[in-house]
Amino acid sequence: MGAKLICSFYNQGNLNNRQAESLMALCSVCGPTFILGTVGVSILKSYKAGIIILIANVLSALVNGLIFKNKKENLNMKPCIHKKSDFSLSDIVYDSLLSILMIAGFVCLSFVFIDILKFCHVLSFLSNIISCVCFNKINPSVVEAVLSGSLEMTRGLVNISNLCNSLKTKTILASSIVGFGGLSVMLQSLSFVSTLKIKFGKFLLQKFIQAILCFIITIILVSVAF
Repeated sequence: MGAKLICSFYNQGNLNNRQAESLMALCSVCGPTFILGTVGVSILKSYKAGIIILIANVLSALVNGLIFKNKKENLNMKPCIHKKSDFSLSDIVYDSLLSILMIAGFVCLSFVFIDILKFCHVLSFLSNIISCVCFNKINPSVVEAVLSGSLEMTRGLVNISNLCNSLKTKTILASSIVGFGGLSVMLQSLSFVSTLKIKFGKFLLQKFIQAILCFIITIILVSVAF
């Protein structure tokens, strides 16, 4: 939704390209209903975990927005003026349905891609390698769940909930996955802002830093809450 609104403001001439690019670091986050209801209650079976993940993601988004704020932005620089068009009710409905179908398409492709990687034992192979690099201090099943979440967030969250680890560990891992969003969510966001010249590498860096911030903040919060 954040990327969709940024694109709308840009097309209306209320934002220039630099402002829109900076806002992507701040606005590309999951909604509170999804975090509290789906992640907290439905997946992790803990409303407290949902609250912690929500707080961590809000704080990390604010810090991330400050980090990627364009300090060289000229305060007198005006947004680009774009041609405004009038939208009818049918245009709004069509645009909404197209957005829903686009999101569903990315999710389906991500699930199929993950299943292919699991069937070909690619995920388990990579998980074992990463576990060995970490001197077997990290369980390969944990690594595989994180790798799945880096591709498709919901799939990774479900895998994390099925781990035998404590709720603290699951909350920290889930918060990091939600902060990163997964490649599927990133591609969804970039598809909405296709009219903007936003580099995928920079957007990936923004989400990676946000995941690290979520990881650190969640560790602090769970040490107090649990």
